[in-house]
Amino acid sequence: MEKLMPIPLRIYITPFAERGSVEPGQWSSETAKKALDVVNTIWSKAKIAFVISDCLMEKPLDMAKSARSNDQRLLGVLASRHDPDNAVHIYLVNSIENLAAGGSSYPNSQPEPASFVHGMAMTTPMDAPGLTSSAI
Repeated sequence: MEKLMPIPLRIYITPFAERGSVEPGQWSSETAKKALDVVNTIWSKAKIAFVISDCLMEKPLDMAKSARSNDQRLLGVLASRHDPDNAVHIYLVNSIENLAAGGSSYPNSQPEPASFVHGMAMTTPMDAPGLTSSAI
């Protein structure tokens, strides 16, 4: 059996709040693991495996719903909460209506390149969350 190159992930489960009222979260450590199993199945042909080094429940992000639909702004806020390190940072958030995500990249963004995943539709045959992602 060939050995896969491990890529460490630091996963932040980030619930939203608006004006101090916390919204119910759609992600858990278990759903993050199920989603990662799907990702690893896809990437196994490239001989890499994403490995969760940390999966942390974040303090709710108090942000107006209207401000969440701008992916660059949202990713900037999420990424600014943590210092860069040797892991890939993944931010799991509730599904966001009208999110302008995908097809864009921000190579000179601050503080670091980042990615988040939103959505929670149980659509795969393996009963893992359906994913939509955006990367900065």
